Amino acid sequence: MKRRYLIGAAAIAAAGLGGFLWWNAAALPADTLSREVGRLAGLTVRAQGGATVSLLPHPRLKLADAVLTDAAGRTIVRAELIQANLDIGSLLSGRARIDDLRIVGGEVMLAVDGGGRSGMDTLIGRLDGGGTGVGVAGAIRLSQTDIIYSDARYGLAGRIDDASAVLTLPTEREALGLVLTGRWRDEAVDLRATWPGSALRAAGGAKASASLRSSRGRVDLAGSATGAETPSFQGSLSLAMASGAKVAEWTGIEGPLLDRLSDVSLNGPVTINSRSVSMPSAAITMGENRLDGALMLRTDQMRPVLSGTLAAQVLDVGAFLPDGRRLKSAQGWTAQPFDWTAMTRADLDLRVSATQARIGSLVLGQAAFGVILKAGKLEVSLGRSDVGSGTLRGRVALGPGPAGLDLRLQANVEQADAAALLAPLLPARPLSGRATGQVQLEAAGHSMATLVAASSGRGGLSVRRGELAGISAADVLKLADRSPPPVALEWRGGRSAFEAASFPFVLRRGTIEIADGTLAGSAFKATVAGTIDLQGMTLDLSAGLAPATGPARGPLVFAMTGPVASPQIALDVRTLLDRTLRASPVKFD
Repeated sequence: MKRRYLIGAAAIAAAGLGGFLWWNAAALPADTLSREVGRLAGLTVRAQGGATVSLLPHPRLKLADAVLTDAAGRTIVRAELIQANLDIGSLLSGRARIDDLRIVGGEVMLAVDGGGRSGMDTLIGRLDGGGTGVGVAGAIRLSQTDIIYSDARYGLAGRIDDASAVLTLPTEREALGLVLTGRWRDEAVDLRATWPGSALRAAGGAKASASLRSSRGRVDLAGSATGAETPSFQGSLSLAMASGAKVAEWTGIEGPLLDRLSDVSLNGPVTINSRSVSMPSAAITMGENRLDGALMLRTDQMRPVLSGTLAAQVLDVGAFLPDGRRLKSAQGWTAQPFDWTAMTRADLDLRVSATQARIGSLVLGQAAFGVILKAGKLEVSLGRSDVGSGTLRGRVALGPGPAGLDLRLQANVEQADAAALLAPLLPARPLSGRATGQVQLEAAGHSMATLVAASSGRGGLSVRRGELAGISAADVLKLADRSPPPVALEWRGGRSAFEAASFPFVLRRGTIEIADGTLAGSAFKATVAGTIDLQGMTLDLSAGLAPATGPARGPLVFAMTGPVASPQIALDVRTLLDRTLRASPVKFD
């Protein structure tokens, strides 16, 4: 009997409790939930498709075809379904507390105006750990929802399609948590982050982390956050991407040198605050290049500025230069207009040193480069660097001008290895010795073709105690002096030692003019005159070869024509015959 009484009393109590909960929950629908969402996110809820309440397995409120608006009436969320799981204890007190808020389908609009204000400011305050208490949800979940975002301060706009996310709001003991997957610019992305609220940061050393994954690359941060009012992060940064060009194309971010970066990784300790990202000891790899040093990224009036001091053992400078294939076409230099836009998007101030630096086939020792890019004007300087036992230094400036891109170049070489210095232009290395010289040029143009065609300047190269490969001048002159003269003269082969050579030149409209080049050895002397056409990369030179001493005779004349990289060299047979007929040089039309 007693047992039946207890069972009956329990059933009546359960029924009473269920009825009370049903009455409380049924009285909720959209207006009560709107008040709770207002406490949570400062938003108002309208259920255009009606509301339903269920108690089992736990109290739950569902709103179909729901819209959340901010105080100004702007739509922030448009959802096929909003589901709020309610705390049973709050129902007993007659007030609904949201344990879990789910948004299924539809769109979430995140818009920040030019003053940094957003319809989500109340929720953003909660994400920093503020406003804890009644009405705070444990988590906000998105499923199959598009996130549309914009920020007028930075000109940013975009969307994440088909997003699924779990946002766990922070408390005094727990950090904010975010897990988000979706498609951004048709690429699958996975973002995970934890960030301590202000209460945890004020306690000091709260753990924080973030990771972003896509097929284009990855970014990982792990460390701790401090500062309640002005938060900062200290920890480690790891970044990797296969192609800077593909990342730039995907993200739409334009910046200096991005299209020249490949197989990039960046690792090291990092400090991040509202003003800068600083890495005092960064390790960078770019293909076969590895650099170590300090980097800092900051903003100057909303403009990114990257500065740093880096060092490398071996540095392939050619990897950062414009792709030669883009500068040329089948007809020569390309007429495609320069696109300098990326160079105007950010500023650079870099100091890079290398034990050995390669620029194509030119090898420099103990090289020191300075790279300054400011307001779209680029200046690259090369400090005193070793070329063999000599030195090379120079400066090039490039930037927009009235006629396209303005180019200014200046270089000086002292006692350098001539073969190594001329290797980029003359791969066969026909000339050796100690080279001293200088060059100054300027040009302006909208394309590589017009830039080369408009180039002008002057310079000169002198070489001492060297050798000319491919001909033995003394032996050729002896054969030419035979009587009767040989029908054919085999001049190719051997080497000619000389004491001094001088090649002054003038550059006019893309053509190098050499009027009085000389080369002198103990047994011969030679003169060089003609042109080198930089537009077609061809040469048309003539060299006269004569004995250093003895009776005056007409020189043997050699014609050098064709491509600069592989010219055709031929002896003018008339000059061979003339040596036995007249003692004075022959003039040709």
